[in-house]
Amino acid sequence: MKEINVKLKEKCGIYILTNVENGNRYVGSAYNIYDRLHDHKSLLNHDSAHNAHLQSAWNLYGADSFEYGILEYCDKKDRFVREQYYIDVIHPEYNITTNVVANFGHPTSEETKSKISETLKKKYASGEITTYRQEHLWIHCYLYDVIKFEYLGEFNNLVELKPIIGGTTFNRERTLGQFLCGRYIVVEKKFECLSDLKNYTFKYKRKIQTSPTYGDRYLVSEKDGKLTYYESVVACSRDTGVSKSMIHKNAAASKENPYIPTRYPNLKIYYITEFINLPYDATPIPEGIVEKSIKNGEICDDNTVVTEETKESPVPYSVETEPGLSE
Repeated sequence: MKEINVKLKEKCGIYILTNVENGNRYVGSAYNIYDRLHDHKSLLNHDSAHNAHLQSAWNLYGADSFEYGILEYCDKKDRFVREQYYIDVIHPEYNITTNVVANFGHPTSEETKSKISETLKKKYASGEITTYRQEHLWIHCYLYDVIKFEYLGEFNNLVELKPIIGGTTFNRERTLGQFLCGRYIVVEKKFECLSDLKNYTFKYKRKIQTSPTYGDRYLVSEKDGKLTYYESVVACSRDTGVSKSMIHKNAAASKENPYIPTRYPNLKIYYITEFINLPYDATPIPEGIVEKSIKNGEICDDNTVVTEETKESPVPYSVETEPGLSE
């Protein structure tokens, strides 16, 4: 984390810590932001932070991957209400609890909360405040299951995907167009029909390493003009009924010179290096059910058993329970 600006001494307000590697954030408030940020840095560097989620990320990505920012300076009496507002708007990923209880158990009146809320909304609408909106995450996108070939939903930003597919890294490079948990893809443009989704999936997922001699190629079968892509020789053997040894033996088969099994004269098996699109199919993509949580907190691999997790309700948060917050 960069050097903390000395001008923040004695400044009361709301601050934000951002992991620049994945866009995840932590929102807090302090009477003295300068001292509070130094407390954060010291505790995190000594593996002593009370926030285990933030500590784990700090250990994993390193101090240089975190930046601090100031969301707003405010009066001490308004500190907790404003902190609550930013938590409600931003939904910071590293905050363990999301209910800020005013100091000494004296909550601010609903009238005061409403006034502050309206003021901040106007500032966001005018563009005066933009810090909370992480532009690299605020991407309209669509989620698909590429095992069942189902459409799972439309999302306003990448962070909304976290409760569904888990994952510690959510940014444009690591999420868009990538295969997550071995079964999902996230794209900006909605696919029009089933063949579009299959072509996208097969092009980037079905290329296999056949041998050092030939390198990575697509293994396909063609029967009655229908093309089928396979993720492995085993899958091809299972689908076509041709033995694995015969498929391996005909590793040189190409579209121009395919392997045609004696038992199946209308079947061709061959390898190609350039992807061939499946014929246009106007069949609509079926809609699937979005699961609540898939291996929460990490990107899964192809062999991961998918299970649903149930999270416990967050414990109400009090500034008196976290050292350094009740200055």
